[in-house]
Amino acid sequence: MDSILSLLNTPEPPHLTMKRRAGTRAPDELNGELDKFLANSNLDSRDGQLTRAAILLWHDHFEAAHAIAQDVEDADGSLLHGIIHRREPDFSNARYWFRRVGNTHRCFGCVADKVKTALIGPGAELVAKQLAPNDIWHPLAFVDLVEDTARRENPAREQLLREIQAAEFYCFLATLPSRVDSI
Repeated sequence: MDSILSLLNTPEPPHLTMKRRAGTRAPDELNGELDKFLANSNLDSRDGQLTRAAILLWHDHFEAAHAIAQDVEDADGSLLHGIIHRREPDFSNARYWFRRVGNTHRCFGCVADKVKTALIGPGAELVAKQLAPNDIWHPLAFVDLVEDTARRENPAREQLLREIQAAEFYCFLATLPSRVDSI
């Protein structure tokens, strides 16, 4: 495997909820590939576990990802925990975990940049101002927007939010402190 990010290659990004998708991989297969990658990487144990949780969550293995995330008691574990609960959907619990992350997580700049790129086009300016005002990512505003979208039938907005959620995964993995350039 050239890069751990290759494990994010699926036919479509994760749903905003716990809805499973076609094209995801089984936990045993993922864990085998993750074991090989992590054995040959410079990631420390903590970042290796966070990487495993993020990849398992990407592939809709909620319980396994949750078991790992809840054992990492820092901003990184809280961020994954927030994404898990947002997808449940348990929006109040997701907000709790994102508040624990704070406003300055190292992946937020990356997410804000990707959101700006994704939100170029007609009608997207309002969403961009909600999610990344002044180029600062606001995960609580994203929870609010996901919750609002869950109450309405808006497939176009849901697809856009799924792409933004995918950016969260990418940026989280790309900014882990002990990551290597090959991640």
